Amino acid sequence: ELRVVVWNVDRMPKDVDFGGLVDAQVVCQFGETRLETDTHFRAKNGKASFNWRLKYPITLSSAMKYQRLQVQLWDKDLISANDMIGEATLKLDRWFKRVYKRKQKMPNYWDGEGQLPQYDKETKGTFETLTEAVESLSADSPLLTGREEDPALESSKFWVPLSDFNRDPTSTDKADKEYFEQPPRIVMSLQLIPKAQAEKIQAGDGRSEPNKNPVMPKPVGRLRFTLNPFSIISQLVGPEICRKLQCILCQILCCALCVLLAYYTVPVVFGNIVSEPFVG
Repeated sequence: ELRVVVWNVDRMPKDVDFGGLVDAQVVCQFGETRLETDTHFRAKNGKASFNWRLKYPITLSSAMKYQRLQVQLWDKDLISANDMIGEATLKLDRWFKRVYKRKQKMPNYWDGEGQLPQYDKETKGTFETLTEAVESLSADSPLLTGREEDPALESSKFWVPLSDFNRDPTSTDKADKEYFEQPPRIVMSLQLIPKAQAEKIQAGDGRSEPNKNPVMPKPVGRLRFTLNPFSIISQLVGPEICRKLQCILCQILCCALCVLLAYYTVPVVFGNIVSEPFVG
């Protein structure tokens, strides 16, 4: 059994959707089997969190050829067609053949074979709010999640850089330049588990039960329900649009205040001007 875990996404471009927000979803296809994660709605700051497990049945043999895992990152749209943000293809032939020849009977993580940069959780970046920082700490803490720290798992995580063949690498557009300078990337881990071990080391799809081997923590940065309408609007339209709306609202209030001030002061001033000759 091939178990693929999609942990999180970074560096998503801001020009994909309205307000710089992305309804992100990762799709992985191995052979004829196409599986997808859940959707991180209104992901901001180019980041999305999934912690989602995908499982593929597989039979190893010495004659295996063209074993590929295709990875795609999509922006889901409710009205128009979905937009593909980027894709990558992982070549797994050598890993499969090595595991088959050695007749390994224990779970085996893919090390990326030097093709991909290793993930370092110390360089995940900054957080927009204190809530996101607390959520991230809770998701990473073995004490709070109930999972044991697995050094083999941590060392098996790697970045998968994505490419968008619809973008022109020679373009002078700012968004295209930023895309090729820092392409979007996904943190993933792959594990091969022999059939006999897979029955013992059970794990649910996605984050469903049995949620173990390893535990899939609750994703961070997702939409949160709150009674604060300004917070809801900010989550739905994004911080940039929210700031613009705040500026427009301030301008409207200033104009209304000026009109109100003029309504009460102009008659008084005009009356004083008209009555001044008679009073004098």
